[in-house]
Amino acid sequence: AVAVLTLGQNMRKAKFMQSAGRMRKLSEEQSIIIVGEATIFAEIRRTNNMRSLPQEKAVTIQHVLSWVMHNTVELIWKGIPMWSDQGVFYASSSRPEHSVLEENTDLSSFYGHSVTRTSVTEADARAKDFYLNRNVNGKRNDIIMKQIDDRCRVLGSSYTVMRTNVDEECERELEREVEEEEEEEVEYRKMLPAEEIDWDYHTTLNSDSVASLPVPVQTIPQIMRCRMSCDNLSFIAWSKKLWCTEN
Repeated sequence: AVAVLTLGQNMRKAKFMQSAGRMRKLSEEQSIIIVGEATIFAEIRRTNNMRSLPQEKAVTIQHVLSWVMHNTVELIWKGIPMWSDQGVFYASSSRPEHSVLEENTDLSSFYGHSVTRTSVTEADARAKDFYLNRNVNGKRNDIIMKQIDDRCRVLGSSYTVMRTNVDEECERELEREVEEEEEEEVEYRKMLPAEEIDWDYHTTLNSDSVASLPVPVQTIPQIMRCRMSCDNLSFIAWSKKLWCTEN
């Protein structure tokens, strides 16, 4: 059995493994063909430092797995600041009133501050100072705080995130804006629709062989090899008993 696995934008390990794991006998007679848009494979080449190599240099499964793990690490890094912020907030809140935060609804509070890039460890230190200043004389869980500091120091010392003085929702909105700005817009040439040719149904339905058909035909393997933009589809063992017309 052969399965086609389609790569998606920023695909991570969990989704990739879940898709590939559908093939229960992948280590035996089953196999997978990996396909994706040209932009996906361009991103794989960039992640694996293959830009300087000729386009003929094929992307292997090792390159795909490296790209998947790179996306997974990026997602974990992005989640560390939010995790540390919520953890420090919990560890420093000893009384019910500490759980109440100021509600800022004016636009200047949301968008009036500059956007800077800071390391995960610096973001953790800022969150710690902010919440401890709200609970100067109260009790706090120093054990949890130390565990959060240690984890941020190990996992986030070499990674930077965008930070402002706004809340999490605005932070995520700013992250999306940056991602959209980084997207490369590709302009494709205009495609002209093909003109359909009416069949001579009387002759077609009474033909004894493919050669006697009144219209030119091609097999499915020929169509996949000559007409499809994804070359990987031509590697599938399509049946040669299926024929297609120009329509």
